[in-house]
Amino acid sequence: DQNFSHAIPRRVPAEALLDSLVQATAVAESLPNGFRAAQLPDASSENPFLKLFGKPQRMDACECERDNGSNMLQALHFLNGKSILGRVRNPAARPAVLVREKPTDENLVVELYLWSLARHPSPRELAVGAEFVRSAGPQRDQAAQDLMWALLNSRDFLLVH
Repeated sequence: DQNFSHAIPRRVPAEALLDSLVQATAVAESLPNGFRAAQLPDASSENPFLKLFGKPQRMDACECERDNGSNMLQALHFLNGKSILGRVRNPAARPAVLVREKPTDENLVVELYLWSLARHPSPRELAVGAEFVRSAGPQRDQAAQDLMWALLNSRDFLLVH
């Protein structure tokens, strides 16, 4: 921890996490005045996701007000909550849009990685992902949703490292 010898993984702040979910899935969040979460001027807007993930009330001019800790409710919300599951299952969401374009299995996996994690999959990740999509057969859209759900629940998405 001393002298910045290495990066210490930490959770992405609440506002950036919500904005990343919106960007990755292409499903908008209902925020006032069409703002992104990072643009919200104060805590007057009540958003359960932002509250759960530690967005400060901004009563003080100090970043110490932010709660960057992780808890079981956050983990359960990501695994089972509508913030991710509802977004990836939405017919207008990125997985459905990509499947409608009928890309190859490999191209579908690459696109899901790029939109979710902003990186290309490793050769091993690409092979596993393409095999998963291929094994789904006619439920290709379900496989794309499941793959995106898994990527959005990964450490690569949730942590700054």
